[in-house]
Amino acid sequence: QTKMEKEAAERQQLEKKTLALLNDIASGAWGLKLPENRIFIMASTADLLWSFDEKRARNLYLEALTAINSFTPTTPKPGEKVDREKILQAYFQTWRLRQKVLLQVARRDSQLALDMLRATHQVPPRDLAPENMFAEERNLEQQIAGEIVARDPAQALQVARESLAKGFTWEQVNLLQQLQQRDAERASAFVGDIITKLQTTNVATNFQASAVALYLVEGSRSTQAGESRPGSLKPLGLTDDQKRQLIEILINAALSTSANSNLLLQIEIVLPE
Repeated sequence: QTKMEKEAAERQQLEKKTLALLNDIASGAWGLKLPENRIFIMASTADLLWSFDEKRARNLYLEALTAINSFTPTTPKPGEKVDREKILQAYFQTWRLRQKVLLQVARRDSQLALDMLRATHQVPPRDLAPENMFAEERNLEQQIAGEIVARDPAQALQVARESLAKGFTWEQVNLLQQLQQRDAERASAFVGDIITKLQTTNVATNFQASAVALYLVEGSRSTQAGESRPGSLKPLGLTDDQKRQLIEILINAALSTSANSNLLLQIEIVLPE
């Protein structure tokens, strides 16, 4: 008994010293020259501290996101020469770092990750590059929702619906797949939302919308005897009426004179239906 008590006391003392060392490391992170190193140290330390001092860990994650702001280049003054490559590089580097930190936070506290995402909204320099070059904030929002699915499908569905209201993205398909495996009822509800949105969208010209519609039809097929779905995914639970609505949407879009090339190439996928 005495030996066990002694070992427990030693472990407690070691844990105390380790936590003190972690706090010292986190405090010294601001002294590092490269922002990437500061962010790595803060985020890693926050992850280690979470189980012992959640408040301190939250503050460190906030500090990491604050450090990311150092990547943002100064806005050029009127008439000043713009270093296009430097600005674009800073944008993409910042976006990737935010993504990494926010997904790490989401594994600990999904609501905190969403709050941080919205508080650090990043505006891309669209005047320097084509619109489709930039990763959208709602893609990142849905990636966070993907982390939420396992713990709280209801909240994940809410985030998915908020994103869908802004438009279609392929991340919605990934999120739907995860919901289907975790909570088929909520996945069916999201499918209904998507079909309703498709009915008011110009699927002929909207590449993302047509891709999502094609996936819904293909993903709802039941497996035949001896067949298996990729990754053992469960088929989507669409009603006959929902399948009919999707097929009508796709046919009308494909027959339009403005149909996008991807839809015309991929329409054969749903020819059986």
